[in-house]
Amino acid sequence: MAAFERFIRTVTLRRMAAVFFVLTIILVFYPLLLPLRITYQTQDFYDRIEELQPGDKVIISAPVGPGTLKGMDRDWWIVLTQHLYSRGKVKILFHPTDPSWDAALQPMRTILKLDEWGTYGVDYIFLPYSAGEEVAWAAFAADVHGFFASDAYGTPLSQLPIMDDIRTMGDIDLAIVRYGIFTWGEMFFRQWSAKYGVDTLGMAAFSTLAAWYGSKEEGGKVQGNLDLDRGWAEYEYLNGYGGEHLLVLDVRNVTTTLTIVLVVAANISYFMTRGREREGG
Repeated sequence: MAAFERFIRTVTLRRMAAVFFVLTIILVFYPLLLPLRITYQTQDFYDRIEELQPGDKVIISAPVGPGTLKGMDRDWWIVLTQHLYSRGKVKILFHPTDPSWDAALQPMRTILKLDEWGTYGVDYIFLPYSAGEEVAWAAFAADVHGFFASDAYGTPLSQLPIMDDIRTMGDIDLAIVRYGIFTWGEMFFRQWSAKYGVDTLGMAAFSTLAAWYGSKEEGGKVQGNLDLDRGWAEYEYLNGYGGEHLLVLDVRNVTTTLTIVLVVAANISYFMTRGREREGG
């Protein structure tokens, strides 16, 4: 008991802050990858990608600009593409919803190591940005070559082997969509999932797609989802990738646990000391 009391006396606010600071720095470089409870949406998302076979065609539609390839946004791009790479030579179509897309092309190729994984025009392609939202996405889905005459570099789609057997959204095996404007989700689900039956995964607040969620057998249009920061952290954990979303959870869990331990220890010490003071009085 005396040893416990000595320990309590040595725990000062400054020392506790120093411990938290050191632990945080360590976790930045060496994430613990603490166990997480994986929500069913994230597991569905992960499992659907695991079902991909070499040659399957995947379209990723998301707002992409130079600023979105930093920090946490960079990490979800990396872990997602690495997961896709692990399924063999799937075909990846990048479909942007951000007008600053052109400035992101080279950073995308470098950060995601696209050219180490595959060949441009054969294994992956950058489609151009197009304004118009739902009207544009509907027209693109109905006639890919008619809507986009060329890729983001100006090369005719007819000259790119990846596009040889992609004419409509019905030729796509999996669509992955991310959006920040809540009304956009339904635009994708109406024009891509409902019309063409393409399997769709979301990366958005679950409340924006809950009505569309479910297996295809149940009539669902969205078969998996990463529910923002928590979903991305779970997905990083499933892939064994220590990204910033997972790092934040690690730091929060460790510091919260230490705080609870110290509060409990301090209260025990207080009541023990008060009891002795009463006996002595």
